[in-house]
Amino acid sequence: MSECNDKRFEKMLHAYELGILSDRDRKEFELHIMECEHCLEEVRRFDNTAEHIKFDEHIRDTVREITIEESTDEQGITYRQKLWKTLIPAAAAVLVFIILILKPWEIEIRPSHEAVAAQRRLIIMNFENLADPDDSQRLGEIAANLLITDLSESHYIQVVSNQQMYDIRQQIERGDSIYSNKDIAVEIARRANAQWVLMGSILQTEPELITTIRLIDVPSGDLINSQKIVGETDSTIFALIDKITVAIKGFLPIPSLSRQETDPMITEMTTGSTDAYRYYLDGIDYYRKRLYLKAQRSFEQVLEHDSTFAMAYYYLALIKDRTMLNKAVEYSDNCSEKDKSYIKSLQASRGGDEATATSILEGLLERYPDEKYALRLLGNSKYRRGQFEKAIEYYKRALKLDPYYKEVLNNLAYAYSRMGNFKKAIETNDIYISIFPDESSPYDARGTIYGLFGKLDSSIIAYRKALEITPDFHSSLEELGAMYIFNEEYDKAAECFHELASSASKSIRSMGRYYLALIPLYQGKIIQSLKVMDDCMAADRLEGAETEQGYKHIIKAVIYEGIDKPDSALSEIEKAMEFYGDKHQLYFYLLARSGKMAEADQQVEQLKDSLDDSVQKIYMYQFAAGSVNLVKGNFEESIISLEKAAEISDNLLVSYLLGRAYLESSRYNEAIEEFEKQLSKFTTYRVCRGIWSVKMHYYLGMSYEGAGMYTEAIKQYERFLYLWKDADMKIDEIEDAQARLARLTSKS
Repeated sequence: MSECNDKRFEKMLHAYELGILSDRDRKEFELHIMECEHCLEEVRRFDNTAEHIKFDEHIRDTVREITIEESTDEQGITYRQKLWKTLIPAAAAVLVFIILILKPWEIEIRPSHEAVAAQRRLIIMNFENLADPDDSQRLGEIAANLLITDLSESHYIQVVSNQQMYDIRQQIERGDSIYSNKDIAVEIARRANAQWVLMGSILQTEPELITTIRLIDVPSGDLINSQKIVGETDSTIFALIDKITVAIKGFLPIPSLSRQETDPMITEMTTGSTDAYRYYLDGIDYYRKRLYLKAQRSFEQVLEHDSTFAMAYYYLALIKDRTMLNKAVEYSDNCSEKDKSYIKSLQASRGGDEATATSILEGLLERYPDEKYALRLLGNSKYRRGQFEKAIEYYKRALKLDPYYKEVLNNLAYAYSRMGNFKKAIETNDIYISIFPDESSPYDARGTIYGLFGKLDSSIIAYRKALEITPDFHSSLEELGAMYIFNEEYDKAAECFHELASSASKSIRSMGRYYLALIPLYQGKIIQSLKVMDDCMAADRLEGAETEQGYKHIIKAVIYEGIDKPDSALSEIEKAMEFYGDKHQLYFYLLARSGKMAEADQQVEQLKDSLDDSVQKIYMYQFAAGSVNLVKGNFEESIISLEKAAEISDNLLVSYLLGRAYLESSRYNEAIEEFEKQLSKFTTYRVCRGIWSVKMHYYLGMSYEGAGMYTEAIKQYERFLYLWKDADMKIDEIEDAQARLARLTSKS
């Protein structure tokens, strides 16, 4: 690196580093270092040591005594202003170096990145609207949220997110503690390990917006600075926020290099519409409270005022329509880096590229380590990939940030369940219930856990408890109805599904109707089930709910495959793919089942050629190869592929086909293990695959018979025939089971 060719600036270097240049010289020097690599590198090299000088408590306390003067602000309020950021008198500079020399340092002078980051944490409280004490337009809340978004773009400040502040406030309120406005700000800052608190007031809204801001040092309680910020006549809150951001960076004790950061306008990261942003805050609030229908309406109202608001599309893609993600991606350049990361991660995840999705979120966490939502998403990603121990690690990290994080408490219990740890699953659910005893969700989760471990009666009790609290809680109505089907209480199941079918929501009504088709399906009444399903889909069309029909086509495909009508099954799965815009895993199997083997082989080869590190692509290829080989009769090759698919996702579909491949290969004990594993779980997914769910008793009977376990085989054949005793069509498996049962009972 060449030396500086202008000795005048080289002499100014250390004065700049100590902050004792005049404003004119400082500006001139900062223009110089944008062109001189030597001086810029010297500034960067000095930065870590300078940070230590600025933030070491002993030095700060000493310098504070000689660098504080009393001032009076424009409201006549006297305060002690710190001059550390703007001026260190020569005497103070000398004293600093004396301290550095004489102090018995026992640690490296350079602080860790984490230590400096912790010292630069800032929380921003909602502004007090003195011009409108009721804050009817929510300007105080809007101002704070916009500032959080704007300042979070800086690499030199770690701003406590609105979500984390909300969580901490909830924890404080749960403790029944009473704080004044200032006290609660300081308490939130303390719990968030923040160095500074920014509080603001809106003094006037017309003809121009006028605010005051006050920056408080949390450890000492001192007022670092205050300032009045006046907007232009008729200017918006967004323009004022840009001015406030510049002011805050100006008097925060952060490296001067922060002034060289790109500082985009807040409208380039959010919106230019106050109404749109107000509805956006409503939507976020409803989303946090899991009031998804209200959240959906709020985000739709956002788009009525600003059709380019990327994050409104993002949330709608989560709670309403998956295709909204395309719009979120389209407008993602018009949002903050944090929000852009969430959008890109969801895009990668839904595209089957979990590795990229994970990498994006991990990068986000490096910059924003307190993003509990990112931790939850990473946990969910590991969960989907069967990496339950890793998922648990992320969930626990999220719970350290927010011990009351409902979704994570829920998912943590499920992760323990998937690991087969019933004790830890129930203990986690107990914590969930103890925190939210008057909510339905924890009891709903408890019902699911009991179902996964085969405790049908306990599962029913838990779902009933959830419905005692919230009678129209649709998740518990759905799950309870499914449990009643397993318990052969078909009338009670119908009551649950009719309740769903009378919901105010089109999607829930549609769900209730197609669940009604699953009751006769479980009883072998195939013709009746298909008729109810067709009636359900006709009702969807009348209500304009065609988007709800994709899953119904999948169910019909499974039914037709189960009654040996592969052409009809393939037709249904192709219709389903029109709704989802992508190939369904059953497609490859059904191509082979319908005799289109050349096309099936071609599709499998295409999957193989497109393989990369994507877990979803690996799973899809292994499942496709395994299912097609099963149809071909290449059972050992089928087993190899399906076992690899099962390592990624041990779901009923993989297990059902793998069990059949084991059976065909006379690997009876392994077939028994697969079928018993699935039949021991009581889930809504198994109800929706009702024809396979019941036929597994038949295949399990064959596996026991092959293994010479005739008593167990008899029980499974009897169970199969009992469930389908009222079948309304000829089914080959019924005739075969009857013959096998007769033969075995005659032997016994």
